[in-house]
Parts: sequence; structure tokens; C-alpha cells
Amino acid sequence: DAWKIDIDSIDCTALEVLLEQAEQSLLPKIVMMEVNSHFPPPIEFSMSRISASAETMMKLMRKGLYGCSLSHQVSVLSRFNYWLVGFQNQNAVYVHHSLSGALGVQDPLDEFLAYGTATVLVDSDAVASIRRWYTATPKEGLIMAKMHIERIMKEVGQRFDYHLGLQKGNER
Repeated sequence: DAWKIDIDSIDCTALEVLLEQAEQSLLPKIVMMEVNSHFPPPIEFSMSRISASAETMMKLMRKGLYGCSLSHQVSVLSRFNYWLVGFQNQNAVYVHHSLSGALGVQDPLDEFLAYGTATVLVDSDAVASIRRWYTATPKEGLIMAKMHIERIMKEVGQRFDYHLGLQKGNER
């Protein structure tokens, strides 16, 4: 009835494949996911493919490059009728829309409000960058995020495939 996704790399990609290919009877009612809080709404970030050593993965994680952002999760899960109902620290909880009434949930949480009011755990070195991305226009934030990703990949010496964009219809 519940899935917990926390693999620190291709989390959203793996989740999407599982949701697309699972038999209806095996789909969860609740999905709990680790969030990469380094990318604030409306920035959608997701690692989509990587082949790296454990040591390199740890370097990337320490620099904030792992998993997927809250906005990307909301985008992926909403296509499968899951609603964001909780976000704190680095964890988000989603419930299938069919269960929302039984839980007294009338609407999904607004991801901007959830992110803006939650305690968000990130590297102390990243706080200034995240604040700039969050307060900039969405397009400016996206450009800064892309420059950050490219700089870290060069610094660590590891390239990987990723998705980076702005959530459609949910920009400030």
C-alpha cells in the first residue's frame, strides 16, 4: 500500500517506470520520497541516468546533485493522480487522489507554500545559491541552477544525464 523511494540518484526516473509498468493492483496508495531540496520550486531537477563509482556519487550528493526536486516529483506524480500532502526536511508524502476524501484532504498542498514554510535540510554552502534561485524570476533561477550543475560536474569530473526545467503552469 505504500512505496518509499530513496535511492539518491535516479529516484524520479525509477518511480515513473514503476508507476507506468506496475499492475493496477500493485500501485501504492501512498508514496514517500526523499526530496532534493537544493532545487526550490518551480525548478524541476532530476537525475535521469548516471554511471559512477560510490565515491563519485558521494561527492555529487555532498554538492547537492542527487535524486529529484519537489517540483519534479509533483509534476511526475500528478500525472498518476497522486497529491502532495506533506513535506518536511527532505521528505515528501503523496497520496492517491482516490484516498484523499478518506483522509479529509480536499486539495493537494501547494508546493511553493510547502517548500517555503518547511524546515529544509541542505548543505550550508548551498543556502546562498538556493535563496538566489528561489527569489529570482523562474527563468533566472533556472539559468543559475544549470550553471551550478555544470560547474559541479566539471569540478567532480563526472557527467550525467539530467532533466532541468520549470514546472508548467506553476510559476511565480
